[in-house]
Amino acid sequence: MESAKKELSVECLPDGMQTWGALSSPTLGAIAAIAGLCLACSSAQARVVHVPSDYAGIQEGIDAATAGDVVIVAPGTYLEHQIDFRGKAIALISTAPFDSATVAATVID
Repeated sequence: MESAKKELSVECLPDGMQTWGALSSPTLGAIAAIAGLCLACSSAQARVVHVPSDYAGIQEGIDAATAGDVVIVAPGTYLEHQIDFRGKAIALISTAPFDSATVAATVID
């Protein structure tokens, strides 16, 4: 069975909503990136978690994050078939969410 590849662009999870996926429109990606960063900036103790430099995988980064944090994922292919935000209000973005080449090179497979 061949797995479907998904481009990781931007995810904003306001009020603990759990969603993820690819945004095909650069405008939608920009809006979501700004919203995600605003969400993260609204917390005085928000921090940035880097994948894979701080944590090897996306799920590990999410697990380490707390409400208001931003998880930034470097380009690469991540073999993670199930991503669970665990109800956390966090932002999950690529290293350059406005650059389509970076977004295309950041893949959850």
